[in-house]
Amino acid sequence: MDLTKIISISGMPGLHKVVGSMKNGAVVESLSDGKRFPTYPSHKVSSLADITIFTTGENVPLPEVLKKIYEKESGKETPALKPESEEMKKYFESVLPEYDKEKVHNSDIKKLINWYNALLKAGLLKPEEKPLEEEKNSMAEETKDVAEVKSEKTEENPLSIPHHEKLPSKKPDLQKANVHVPKPAPAGPRKNINVRRKTG
Repeated sequence: MDLTKIISISGMPGLHKVVGSMKNGAVVESLSDGKRFPTYPSHKVSSLADITIFTTGENVPLPEVLKKIYEKESGKETPALKPESEEMKKYFESVLPEYDKEKVHNSDIKKLINWYNALLKAGLLKPEEKPLEEEKNSMAEETKDVAEVKSEKTEENPLSIPHHEKLPSKKPDLQKANVHVPKPAPAGPRKNINVRRKTG
């Protein structure tokens, strides 16, 4: 959500949107009734994007708090809360548990909740959608990261094997059969062998 052009003018109820500029000021439009009028340097103007909420730690930007309320209510209006009541404090505490209870008063919480409902009605609290091309690039980067993690050999996963390594293959032992192979006959001419037979 971009709230840089949404302003609060001291002494005037509700919120206003900057729609134009002048030499000594700006032209604003009321979010409640759509009326336009000029503002001058004498007006005390605050952009919602520059407002922060006191906490026990670092101050939290107002847009972030509005986003928390939006998520808590699933994009719907807040329940009806009685002003200056403990119920309102408990509700805001459920949204921002670390808010400074001494510096943030019930009147501040009431104003913030009214702002939330006004912005919601004007359709200014919808989460910004990523462009299609940017979303595709993001998905491609995530796929690349996953592939790199799978192929990386680490101590945590010693069994992972990079794609360029191969597991050694063990060939089965073949049992050789005993085959009788006759010896070749000696080379060269045959010798004549005279065999004498015994006579009577």
